[in-house]
Amino acid sequence: MKRRAVQLYWCLIVAVYLGGCGLTSAQRKDLESFGNAASTLGATCKEQLIASRASVIDMKRYRLAIDKMKLPPSPPDDVPQAGAREYYFSRALNLDAGLDKSNIDTRVAAVDVLQRYGKLLVAFTTESHEKEITEAAGEFAKSVGKFPGNPMTGEEIDGLGRIVTSAGGILVEHHKKEVLENVVPKVAPLIEKICDSLEQDFDPKNGKVYANVLTVQNRLADAAIEGLKIPGESMSDRLLLIDGFALAEKSKKTVETTSPQILKSISSLRKANRELADVIRSHKVGLKDIKEFGKDVSDLSKGVKPYLDRF
Repeated sequence: MKRRAVQLYWCLIVAVYLGGCGLTSAQRKDLESFGNAASTLGATCKEQLIASRASVIDMKRYRLAIDKMKLPPSPPDDVPQAGAREYYFSRALNLDAGLDKSNIDTRVAAVDVLQRYGKLLVAFTTESHEKEITEAAGEFAKSVGKFPGNPMTGEEIDGLGRIVTSAGGILVEHHKKEVLENVVPKVAPLIEKICDSLEQDFDPKNGKVYANVLTVQNRLADAAIEGLKIPGESMSDRLLLIDGFALAEKSKKTVETTSPQILKSISSLRKANRELADVIRSHKVGLKDIKEFGKDVSDLSKGVKPYLDRF
C-alpha cells in the first residue's frame, strides 16, 4: 500500500510539473530502434562474456591433460596440511584464473544496464501496457543500482529509480516523453562507461577478456602441436591432442571474427547515445548515428555466435 502511494505521488509530481506534447511517430521509431539495438547488443555481450570464461576453462583442462600435469606428492613445508588443497588448486587447478566468476559477474552487471535500458525505451515507445512498462522500469532501476563503479551518487540513483518506476503508472503520451527527458541525460554517462568497459574486454590488444582467451588458446595450440610431433602416443592421446588443437583454433577464429563486429557496434552505440537526447528534446529524427547503430547491431546478431559448441 505504501509503495503504491509513493508511485502515485511521483506520478502526480510528474503530471503537475511536466508538460508538453507527446512523442511523435518519428521520435518513437528512432527511440525504439535505439532500444532494440541496445538490448540486443547487451544480450550479445553478456553471452560472449559468459561463453569466454567457459571456453577458457575448457581449454585449460585440455592443456593440463596434454601436459600430463602431475601434482607434487606434498606441498612445501611452509604450507600447513590443512591448506594443501587450496595450495594445489591455486597453483595448478585454478582453471578460470583471470576470468573467475566474480570477475565476469561484475562485467555482466554493467552490461545488464544496457540491456534493461534498451527494453525500457522500447516499452515507452511502443503500445505497451502499464504492467509491461512497470516491469521494464523496475528491472532497469534495479540494474542501475547494481552497476559497478557507478558514477551516480546514491541520491541520484534513488531519484532516478523513483522517476522510472513511477512511470509505470503513466499512460499519457506527453508524460512518457517528459519522463524520458529526465531519464536519458542521467543514463548517458553510464552508457559511456559501459562502452569503455566493453572496448577493453573485447579488444584483444587491451589485455582483458578476449586477450585472456587468445593467451590460453595459444598455449593450448602450442602444447597440442608439440604433442602431435611425437610418434608412439596411444589413440586416446592422439585424439586428445587433435581435439585440443581444434578447440584452440575455434576459439582463435571466434575472437578474430567477433571482436571487430562487437567493437564496431560499441563505437556506433557511443555516437547514437549522444544523439538520443536530441531526438526527444529537439524533435531531430532520422539521425544517421542511430540508424547506423541499429544496422551494426543487426549485422552483429547475425554474425556472432557464442561458444556453444566446441569445434
